[in-house]
Amino acid sequence: MNVLVINADETENQEIDAALKTLGHTVFCTASQEQAEAILDDNTIAVVLYDPAPLTSARQPVMALKRHIKDYTYFIQLSDQSS
Repeated sequence: MNVLVINADETENQEIDAALKTLGHTVFCTASQEQAEAILDDNTIAVVLYDPAPLTSARQPVMALKRHIKDYTYFIQLSDQSS
């Protein structure tokens, strides 16, 4: 399964990447919204793990990402800082 991790914390990205690869998943990690959109354009992603911090609302960035999705994709928020 292809998983996209969008998170500004490089240490967390490395931990998530290692854990998911151990389970046999293909992982794409980025801190950039633009890079995430490019990854979504070029790949079929099943799950997006997204940490919107320091934003107060993840709605607009998530809606922008959804415009780049080909198939149904699960979005999982990694932070409880936004609504």
